[in-house]
Formats: sequence, structure tokens, C-alpha cells
Amino acid sequence: EAPAAWDYNSYFKKVKIGIVDNGFDTGHEDLSVSFPEDFNRLNSKEDHGSHVAGIIGATANNGKGITGIVWNKDLICFDWSPTWLQEKLLNWTTDTMIYAGLIFNVKAGAKVVNFSIGMSGDYPHGNTYSQATINEEGRTASGYMAVLLKDYDFLVVQSAGNGGVDAINNGMF
Repeated sequence: EAPAAWDYNSYFKKVKIGIVDNGFDTGHEDLSVSFPEDFNRLNSKEDHGSHVAGIIGATANNGKGITGIVWNKDLICFDWSPTWLQEKLLNWTTDTMIYAGLIFNVKAGAKVVNFSIGMSGDYPHGNTYSQATINEEGRTASGYMAVLLKDYDFLVVQSAGNGGVDAINNGMF
């Protein structure tokens, strides 16, 4: 129902949307993305983030590609995928980078942070994580968010599920 919502675009103020994903095409003709604190130097060749950024905020009515859901926006992107060099020399992990993405996007002014990520891609279909694992993931994510909520106002959106696995098994949030 997005086209019906677009009739109300003039009522909406510009919003900064953070996207934590793996890889963004900085030269894409239908996207205008920025990175917090010059984190584009960490942007990988993978470009799933471009796909997600396009759904959220591809430029409207420019005769190219698609029209994103949100028209009046700034997209602030963070690539959670550590490069092989970051992994080997700096000992960065995926979890470290994901939470860094949350922190840097919120500090860069994102009011909404999108996480279309999760651990479900590696999880056997039809199985579920234990309640203890789900609770531990939730505590970790809540801890990061609680610290940020003292000084910032934001909303985090998680994917409904990846790889055909329900969101409860996505981990992270």
C-alpha cells in the first residue's frame, strides 16, 4: 500500500534512517547513501545493503530503478561485515561490527535503524534456538540500546526473518 501513503509525503519531515547491512554501492544511480564518521572506508564489495537501502529509500520518480518506501530521508549506512584484514589484524567480529553500526548510526542522527540481518541463515529450518540463547541475545542487544537511549531517541527495526526462518531465531534483537 506504499503508493497510497505517498499521497501524504508533504506531511512528513525528513528522517535519518540508519541501515546496518553488508555492503553498499556508493555509486548507485538510484541511491544517495552516507556513512557515519567516514566509515565508507570499511564498505565491503558485497552489496546486500544496496538492495535494502533501495527498498527503504531509492530516489522517487527519477525514471531509474525503483521508488523506495521513504522519500524524504537521509540514509546513513554501516557495513557490519568485517573485511579479512579487519578480522586478522584487528580481531573484529561480526557481532562487534553490528553493535558498532547501531552506535555509530544513532550517534550520526538516525531516528530509525534497520537491521535486516540475523543468524537464521545458518540455522536449520524448522528448529528454534533455546529460550536461554534468545534471552542472552536479547540482554546483549538491550544493554547497547539502553545506554544509547539515555541520550538519543531512536527505533530499531529487525527483519521478520531470514532464509525462511522466523524472526525469533534471527538472534541479535
